Amino acid sequence: MKTFLKLVRWQNLLFLVASLCLIQAAMINPLYAQTGFEKQLSTTYVIMIVASLTLITAGGYAINDYFDVKIDAINRPLTRIVGRLIERRTAMRYHQLLTTTGVIIGLIAAACLHSWTIGILYLFIPGMLWFYSSSYKRQMLIGNIIIALQVALMPIMLALANTAAFRVNYAEISQSLISMGVDATQIEAELQKPTTLIYAVIGCMAGAYFLTMLIREIIKDIEDLQGDRELECHTLPIRIGISGTKAVVITLAIITGATACWIVSGLPDGGKSLRFVIIGFVIPLITCCIILLRAKSRAEYRTARSLTQFALCVISAYAIQFGYIMAGAAS
Repeated sequence: MKTFLKLVRWQNLLFLVASLCLIQAAMINPLYAQTGFEKQLSTTYVIMIVASLTLITAGGYAINDYFDVKIDAINRPLTRIVGRLIERRTAMRYHQLLTTTGVIIGLIAAACLHSWTIGILYLFIPGMLWFYSSSYKRQMLIGNIIIALQVALMPIMLALANTAAFRVNYAEISQSLISMGVDATQIEAELQKPTTLIYAVIGCMAGAYFLTMLIREIIKDIEDLQGDRELECHTLPIRIGISGTKAVVITLAIITGATACWIVSGLPDGGKSLRFVIIGFVIPLITCCIILLRAKSRAEYRTARSLTQFALCVISAYAIQFGYIMAGAAS
């Protein structure tokens, strides 16, 4: 069991579960309340969405290690799992079981919510992870973007599930009001308000996840340069060099930090969100860039990468701050 938990990165899965639950409870539900509606996604559906995404992510870790046996033998010979503690075929079985279970749960939820979009994404995400592990991760930037996109899709899937439930819950009421002579355009405008707000807020969260994860993955490519080069990968550090890659990371960090500050600066909370973002998100990114500029060893690159992981945690923790803003607006 301990080896299995290491294979599926249980800490990352726990972070995913906590993040999605925070986003649902402290962001999406209050946004519906702010616009005069009750929460739309029942606890059962929340559990189904979170469980399915967690299982698919766990399966993605298993298949990634399955294809990375040779690279990991060079980059992390003492800590690799597949090929040392678990056989490759066992890792493949774990991938198949976890991914299939996750997809089935997700498709059931999509069917109950009458959402083709969610159903298609539940087929798209596992396919994306498979091709990433088998091929795309060895290409310049493509693999980095795929992983960043996969992380960004997690809160978006939750937002899609909520808006799908909202449409289902209010479809019958809307038809009744229209039959009573209420203007359909007015009804649609009222029902569109929470959907627009949710997509705007969760879209910003997803963008922050995407850019921060992209930075993390590029730094990881520098860290894994030796093994990637020996197996003829075409990652960014191999194609443009370490100095050029550091410049890309720093540029992305500046864009990410500046955009985050600009977005939260307009929130009506007396600057609390801005201080939260500067202290918890921007300063770690700046520190990461400083360490990255000076880094020469794998340990130093690992330290820089750990700061991006901290920044990802801060993005999720911001949901609590956002919940306080909504509570203050409602009082």
